[in-house]
Amino acid sequence: MTLKTTNDTEMFIEKEKGPLYIYGAGKIGYRVAWFLQKCGIEFEGFLDITAENCDYPLSVRVEEEIIDVYPLSLINKLSGNVRVIIAISKIDSAMKKLCEIGGEAEVLLLTPYHRDVIHGDIRININAMLSYFRSKLVTVEIPSIISNTCNAGFIYEMLGIKSMGRTLVKSPTIDTYIEANDYLKLCKEPEKYLQTEMTFSRYGVYEGRKCPIGRINNIEVMFVHSLDFEKSIIRWNYLRKIVDFNNLAFVMEEYYGRETITYNIASELCSLKEKIILLMRSKMYSGLQDAMLVSHSNFHERTLVVEDWFDLLGVDKSASCLLSSLCLVIYGRIQTMAK
Repeated sequence: MTLKTTNDTEMFIEKEKGPLYIYGAGKIGYRVAWFLQKCGIEFEGFLDITAENCDYPLSVRVEEEIIDVYPLSLINKLSGNVRVIIAISKIDSAMKKLCEIGGEAEVLLLTPYHRDVIHGDIRININAMLSYFRSKLVTVEIPSIISNTCNAGFIYEMLGIKSMGRTLVKSPTIDTYIEANDYLKLCKEPEKYLQTEMTFSRYGVYEGRKCPIGRINNIEVMFVHSLDFEKSIIRWNYLRKIVDFNNLAFVMEEYYGRETITYNIASELCSLKEKIILLMRSKMYSGLQDAMLVSHSNFHERTLVVEDWFDLLGVDKSASCLLSSLCLVIYGRIQTMAK
């Protein structure tokens, strides 16, 4: 058996040939199958070590379809080109097990190794691997996402939109941090602040790192993943000029190690007419329609499929974590706001 790898989902699906399997029938595998179904892409079933030496056939129900689960040793019986999507976080272990099986098949693995949108190194990122499928399912114009943390960058990446790449993002807040009071000012008067040139303010400290801080009138913006203020401000001033003020979405999160979002700030944010997502960590305030409580790193997670807790596209009507006021707020097929 020959074994090759790629992280190019588009090429893997559209250009490569051969029967398609999903390695891993767990939570990640379920979501991969769910996306393949939604996109109308045929596949043979799951490959899973659980099916080895099993005395009875295994299957997984994905929505209304029953999908067979095959033992890994099935690869040994195949020949020609075979495509396998790695749907577990232990990629090296999966590749080792496949190599041990042997056989005559020429196997191409789709792996979730991707260059990190924030840090620039290579990491496991399940959501980046799935971004191709999400880009096929988006049916509305993607808004300019204004976030108080790096969430805008992560969300654009999950949707298959690369910074300065194939499709331009329409937000300057893809790698920044903005304090809660300043962020609320920005959300209340976006045109005032985003139509103004940024200037250098000072250097600050973020999670033990030195980083430059820019100033726009009476608010400050911290560039948390850059030491080069000149490059940061050039990108900010470019991206702010293509913000779509007729299609804005505000994403605010209560971030670990930073200030707590007070009730007054939360309620003021949720009262704005634009689309809102408020992610709380420490506690939930009553009476906030567009807020949800999460206990993990939300959009920053790389080995947790975002659809397991948030209906990013607004197509999973059975999502237990879904708040009706959120499913339509940015990416839903129904374009009316639930407010």
